[in-house]
Amino acid sequence: MKEKETLQRIRFLEKEIGVLVEDLDKQKLDIRSQLDELRLEIEAVKGFLQREHPEFADTFCRIKEETIRAKNPEWISR
Repeated sequence: MKEKETLQRIRFLEKEIGVLVEDLDKQKLDIRSQLDELRLEIEAVKGFLQREHPEFADTFCRIKEETIRAKNPEWISR
């Protein structure tokens, strides 16, 4: 009897793990989608600023370098 209960518990845990993995995969896709959307919006804003302010490209590079030096580079790369 104990073995049967143990096997049932194992099957239940396997199903539960499967559901959790599916949920994590869905969350990962959602996050990637949101990141892609943010990247597109950032590129759009940068494009707008470059058209409206020709000096933007040089200024942006300088500010980006200053920010990288001031912040943790590991945090920036994430």
